[in-house]
Amino acid sequence: MMPNPTPSEALFKRTTAGIKPGLDVIRNLLQALGNPHQQLAVIHVAGTNGKGSVCAMLESVLRASGFKTGLYTSPHLVDFSERFRINGTPIPQATLDRYIETMEAADATLEARPATFFEISTAFAYQYFADEAVDIAIVETGMGGRWDATNVIIPLVSVITHIDIDHTNFLGDTLEQIATEKAGIIKPGRPAISAPQSETVLRVLGNVDEASSLVSIAKVGLPQKLKIETPSRNLPPIHLPLLGECQREN
Repeated sequence: MMPNPTPSEALFKRTTAGIKPGLDVIRNLLQALGNPHQQLAVIHVAGTNGKGSVCAMLESVLRASGFKTGLYTSPHLVDFSERFRINGTPIPQATLDRYIETMEAADATLEARPATFFEISTAFAYQYFADEAVDIAIVETGMGGRWDATNVIIPLVSVITHIDIDHTNFLGDTLEQIATEKAGIIKPGRPAISAPQSETVLRVLGNVDEASSLVSIAKVGLPQKLKIETPSRNLPPIHLPLLGECQREN
């Protein structure tokens, strides 16, 4: 007799087969949970390269500054719990199982199609961070941006890392199409920060929303140091302990 699957194993059996783009299912699921995402202050990160590094560095800086942080990233390297962190610590396994069961039960009450693995995971992250009353949640998109399950929040700031050709079967096969999808996390009246981009991508980002303030980031130098300049501040050179030139841009 086969043992019953664990909550995590049952969740991983959900697929994206036949799913059309849209945010209705994740919104309905979150509404069934009491809209926990509306309680959160969120930094939302999309792009092709560097999303995970940018999220990790943002979380580290904010935690060192005294904030209670939530970090939601994907995919995980070793264990599913890595995707859900508070103050740098992955969610405990027993808590993880309990939240998955809560998400599954809420999803079962809905009349729409079953939520996907990523929709369940995202709702779980928002609920967990709200329950734990984090000061700031750093949320990485799974793929794209406009129709990504994470894109149900009005963020404090949207962050766009370097954009290149990726996931063409879902996002389009041109850089303009992909950039348009990624830029879908930019919200009216909220600032957006972009990594250095090609002229093609910058044209797309600049036309996304006149109400959004799009600014560029850091000037970098060698060795692993960077100098950050904003319209109001010039920071002294910052030592970056991470290896790889790409991390200066991140």
